[in-house]
Amino acid sequence: MYRKVKTAMAVFGCVAAALILSTHSVSASAANGSTISPAANGSTISPAAEERISSGTGESGTGSGTEEKTTGSDTEEKVSVSRTAAELINDGVDWSNMAAANVKNYVNVRKKASAKSDVVGILQKGHAVKVLGTKGNWTKIASGKIKGYIKSKYLVFGKKARKLYLKNVGVTGTVTAKSLTVRKKASKKADKLGSRKKGSQVTIKSQKDEWYKIDYEKGSGYVAAKYVTIDGLQGAITLKAYQKSQEKEIGCSSGELDMLAAIIECEAGGEKRVGKVAVGAVVLNRVKSKKFPGTIAKVIKQKGQFSPVRSGKFSRVLARGARKDCYEAARAALNGENPVGNALFFSAGRGRGRQIGNQHFY
Repeated sequence: MYRKVKTAMAVFGCVAAALILSTHSVSASAANGSTISPAANGSTISPAAEERISSGTGESGTGSGTEEKTTGSDTEEKVSVSRTAAELINDGVDWSNMAAANVKNYVNVRKKASAKSDVVGILQKGHAVKVLGTKGNWTKIASGKIKGYIKSKYLVFGKKARKLYLKNVGVTGTVTAKSLTVRKKASKKADKLGSRKKGSQVTIKSQKDEWYKIDYEKGSGYVAAKYVTIDGLQGAITLKAYQKSQEKEIGCSSGELDMLAAIIECEAGGEKRVGKVAVGAVVLNRVKSKKFPGTIAKVIKQKGQFSPVRSGKFSRVLARGARKDCYEAARAALNGENPVGNALFFSAGRGRGRQIGNQHFY
């Protein structure tokens, strides 16, 4: 009996040893990458991992923010990531349920489906919102904390919304580094073009590995992607926020900018750019003069001064929004362009003063 038990134990020991050797062999095989699957050894990146690397949050497989390298079969392979702005904007966005503002400047978001209802937000050109439903000629939308209605004729939906958003807004990101270097090429050795401060916004044109190509001044440059967080979609903002942004950008309220662009279209809509800017400069000269009211709105509406105001044409243009070229001329005048010196008046035809197009300024 003792001899049988001893023999059985010996057999069991051999089997156990074989199993241990087999297990060790499998582990070693997995370690050197000879039998492990491509998804596990990094030679083929999974969709989820690719999204993390290209998100601009600095979240890579190594956690270092540098280009991720993987090892397989004793060789190093670099994970190459190349994505266009159109591909970047697709991340997490169901465009079949989105709409974008197809207007010249902006459209109002109303509290109720009525033009008489209170304005609860502003949706600027090309910016996108989520569609909640429709009510007659109105579309119910949501954007952050803003919920309301926009006239459907001012919106485009689905694929058209995505295309319009990309054209007018694009993909934006926020700088997270204290000072982010902008380089001429996607390399740390490339020439430095400048820098962007923490919290500033950049427009991303594409991604190349660890670098984002961004709009920079009149051209483009490259920044390290790990120091830029891609923003969510730019949607509706409050009326107060819109007014502040306009005041900061051009030094006047959004309402006054609208009025200046409208009077330029009324008085010089058929003139070349310099003629449009000249009319805007006259209005601003009056604002600075002690002989006239001290605001753009009061100057334009001053009794007996501008015939389009008396005829009602100014109100109609203001209601529908002035042309884009007239807004550009208004901003140029506000930014200091002045082809007429200290002139306070202008009229059609030839006369004393400076002749610009079909009008003279004096």
